[in-house]
Amino acid sequence: MTRPSRGFSIMEILVAATLLSIMGALMWTSFSSTLDSKDRIEAATDRIDELRIAMTRMSYDISHAFISGHFARDDRRTRTIFKEGSGGSGDKLTFSAFSHEPLMANANESDQEVVSFSVDTDPDNGSSQALLRTFKRRIDNDPELDENTVTEVLCTNVKDVTFDFWNDATGEWKEAWDTDGIDTPNVLPRRVKITLLANDENGKEIKLVTQTSILLWQLVNF
Repeated sequence: MTRPSRGFSIMEILVAATLLSIMGALMWTSFSSTLDSKDRIEAATDRIDELRIAMTRMSYDISHAFISGHFARDDRRTRTIFKEGSGGSGDKLTFSAFSHEPLMANANESDQEVVSFSVDTDPDNGSSQALLRTFKRRIDNDPELDENTVTEVLCTNVKDVTFDFWNDATGEWKEAWDTDGIDTPNVLPRRVKITLLANDENGKEIKLVTQTSILLWQLVNF
């Protein structure tokens, strides 16, 4: 005698549906946690990359700083400089450098420029501070004047930037440098130490420190 086929009972269906729901919830929790971890890692990586690019740009520009003693004394139209002073909310370093790259053919520009680094109010976000790079495409007789300058944001959410200068004559670090001053006239530091204080992607303070050597640290007479 053939027994009639038997289907699932309501209780069995409910148990199976409950097990599937539990497995689905566990899989979604694991998948969501993986996505959150991926987002956190990408945010941290992007922030570190932003800070490192800013440090690399400052190191590159500073390493190409120069002071020239060549100019027309009767009609002086240019003045080179390397000076650290206050600006914005902290240190401001202004210097002439062989770091400019003209972007247009036949432009009235060369590889010389005046560059300044400082921390000040972010022009795109007035509630935070940013590391700013201000530059003049041509060297004039007043490099500290803000006329004809271009400002770009190197890094956002920055607290402070400081510069220290290695005095080769004394074998000591100096907190300030001025090629027009009586202590270091017409000579550049052999090395510059850059310290950048910023916030990470979670708002926690981090500090980056690097050093760069100046290639033409003596007076250039051409």
